[in-house]
Amino acid sequence: MKTQVVTSSQATSASTDRAQFAIMDLIRMLAAAAVCGIVFSLFAAGLTLLLMNSAEAHNLNLKNSTVEGSALTSTTESINRCARPSGAVKAMSSVKLNPGQLVTGLGCDQETLEAIERDWRIRINDDVAEVRIMQTFLIPVNGPTTANFHASLPDGAVLSSLKFDAGAITQTGEPVTLEVFTNMSRADIGAIHNRSRLVVVISDRHIESDSILNLTPGETVTIEYNYTMSVLHINNSANLNMVLQAETLSSYAASTITVGTVWVEWLNQHPRKVTSALNDIYVDQTSNGVAGASWFSADLSASRQFNIQWDRKSPVLNKSR
Repeated sequence: MKTQVVTSSQATSASTDRAQFAIMDLIRMLAAAAVCGIVFSLFAAGLTLLLMNSAEAHNLNLKNSTVEGSALTSTTESINRCARPSGAVKAMSSVKLNPGQLVTGLGCDQETLEAIERDWRIRINDDVAEVRIMQTFLIPVNGPTTANFHASLPDGAVLSSLKFDAGAITQTGEPVTLEVFTNMSRADIGAIHNRSRLVVVISDRHIESDSILNLTPGETVTIEYNYTMSVLHINNSANLNMVLQAETLSSYAASTITVGTVWVEWLNQHPRKVTSALNDIYVDQTSNGVAGASWFSADLSASRQFNIQWDRKSPVLNKSR
């Protein structure tokens, strides 16, 4: 039997070959891992670009359909992030009468403010009532510097004017219907702003302004708007009803004390007498009939209403013989 003798040089050569094979296997493994990593990176990058394009397209749609810096701009985002209506949607969808509220901030940080003072001047000209509401709001000391105003009008009322006064800032509202506003371009809205006017959107009997900017925390904002409405009358009796305070108040607004005053004046035909009204109303009764009436409240409660009814017949004057 032959015995194979392995010399030291041959053993060294075999060890070298095995080491080379191991190195080549390691290189192949590293190369495969690198290829897999590149493929995965390309896939992840493509997915990221796809998501970014989708997000940019969504943001572009929002920008094209809303006004930047407007209370109406954050409506969709507010609903998506906060799951509650606010701003324009709240005003446009509500069916409850509301003489006016100021909504400060944007998105989830919105806060609804009630007026600290509200004053009505009602001038009755035959069957038409000319109503002016002036109300004052106090901006919170630590509150935001942006706000929008919304209110709802009585059924059949027609808005004639609206004005904002915040210290050095005075702006007049530019009433537009919701249909017109939807078709307005950003250039159209910018042209209104350049005239120191605010867009006031009217939908049915609801009104909503875009943002009042650069408010100073701790200062007051006075908002005045005017409208006309028909006086309800049956035979010789006429009636007028006004909502003085919103039915639903926010937790912040519920702590606000609202002082309210109502002034009523008859221009042409003075009624013979007031037949129904609040118990603490003052009636200016003269020999020529009722000239006017007034009412005051040191703290308007939620859903508070003012109602007055009068006899439309002219008083019979006593003629001296």
